[in-house]
Amino acid sequence: MGEEINGDDQTRLDRIEEQLKVLAQGHVQFQEDYRQMLMGLEVLHEPSQNLSDMQSRIHEALAQLAAAQRNADEKMAALMITVKLFRRPLQ
Repeated sequence: MGEEINGDDQTRLDRIEEQLKVLAQGHVQFQEDYRQMLMGLEVLHEPSQNLSDMQSRIHEALAQLAAAQRNADEKMAALMITVKLFRRPLQ
C-alpha cells in the first residue's frame, strides 16, 4: 500500500507531523505566556497586600480617633456642667 500524495507533494504523514509540530510549538508558547502571567500576578499581589495592610491600619486609627472624640465629648460635657454650676447664683 503506497502513501497518498496530494497536489502539494506532501505525504499524509508529513502533514500530520507538521501539524503536531505546530501544536507542540503552540503549547510551548502557551506555557511561556502562562508563566509570564503568573509572574505578573505575583508582582501585583504584593502591592495589593500592602494596600490591604494600610487599609487595616487606617481602620484602626479611625477607631482610635472615634474613641478619643467620644472621650473628648464626655469631658467637654462634664466641663460645661461644672461651668454652669459655678455661674449659677447662690441661693
